[in-house]
Amino acid sequence: MHLTPDESTVPVIEAAGGVIEKQTGDGLLIAIVRRDRYGLEWALPKGKRQLGESWQDTARREVCEETGLKASPLAIVGCTSYLAGSAPKMVVYWRMRLQQEPDEFTPNQEAKELRWLSPAEAIELLTHEEEKQILRTLFPVSPGTQTRLRPWRRIVLWCRRMFRAKPLQRLLTSIQAYKLELEGRAGQSPPLSSNLPALQAGLATAARAANDGQLEGGWKSLLTVQRVELLFLGEKDLQAAALAIRHEATKLNPWRKAAVLELLASGRGAPVTTERVFKAAALRDEHYHNEAYKDSLRRSNALLLASFLVLIIGALLLKAKNGEFQTLEATWSDKAFGVGFISLVGLVGLLGANVSAITDIAQDHVSARIPEMVSTFRVTILRHFIGAASAIFLFFVARAGVILQVADAYAMLVFAFASGFSERLVLRVVRSIVDKGDQRG
Repeated sequence: MHLTPDESTVPVIEAAGGVIEKQTGDGLLIAIVRRDRYGLEWALPKGKRQLGESWQDTARREVCEETGLKASPLAIVGCTSYLAGSAPKMVVYWRMRLQQEPDEFTPNQEAKELRWLSPAEAIELLTHEEEKQILRTLFPVSPGTQTRLRPWRRIVLWCRRMFRAKPLQRLLTSIQAYKLELEGRAGQSPPLSSNLPALQAGLATAARAANDGQLEGGWKSLLTVQRVELLFLGEKDLQAAALAIRHEATKLNPWRKAAVLELLASGRGAPVTTERVFKAAALRDEHYHNEAYKDSLRRSNALLLASFLVLIIGALLLKAKNGEFQTLEATWSDKAFGVGFISLVGLVGLLGANVSAITDIAQDHVSARIPEMVSTFRVTILRHFIGAASAIFLFFVARAGVILQVADAYAMLVFAFASGFSERLVLRVVRSIVDKGDQRG
């Protein structure tokens, strides 16, 4: 592994943008623009920083050029990084207050349309997740909105906060520790020192997301700042970072591991440049984001399944209290079955489906899309209904004496519970859909 001084300092494209606000009779509105240069894109106004220009002046100038709006920067609210072609690019976003607005927006080479939207509408329309996250941390849900939530929704939110208490504390600790390390390293690196305010703004964004309970957004902001720091490292520090990422590659899935090792290959004549280390870090972070997302889906699904389990057990206990279990033997021998017994069979089938779904949570599926599809509320409900329907169907098969012979009502309930595991047919369908989609892609 080796570096060349001229290649280890790839020029970083520096840019600044703005979250422009104005107060109207309809409340607070945010300006976003439509760009068509590389396909349809809705984004916050931004542009490249010119030589010798301050970050504030860049934000002010670019906003005016793209939108015609004159706005004053108030504070840095976020920092993003990505590769623009083969060069790393860093964008610093400022919260800006509108000072002057033209009578009519004039489309230009950069922006084809300007819209004023509420923060929620802007988050929905923006193309890039990084800009969405900046608005989410800047304009969290107001307490007044939370008080109007239905009681069951408040319980779900409380449970989520309880599940995330320790992970959020770990995130806040990581942010604070990295902030101190960053300030210490900035004292020994002029390039890093001159860009320290932008990096500190990114850490502030991560801290706000963590304090608002947005675990994924906080980690994304923290990892973004850590990638941006790579852009200002000297030769020795960049080489050390590349070595660390190479060792971390053993934890990645196969294709990302191969890509990272190829980017940072040693002894093959390819220099380890800032661009290569930046790409490798992005691949590593993307893997961790996906794993965290899947873990989040599993936790949410586990909470939903636990809620269903409580409801099903409560319904069974209610039937027991009403004495329905005491008449099972007489019911089976008399061959007289009412709605009560059939509903009991279906309820036990629901219980079997719920237990089947819970045991399936711990399994690690290869595709990231499978947990996402399986964890939806509709699919979860469908899995339970299939378990109940299978149990009721099995009951009629047993009564007809076809294929299955059941001695008594208790044995029927045992078969009903086992038939609840037929809900796994839904998982096979989901995996089949995902596999076909991957083959077409």
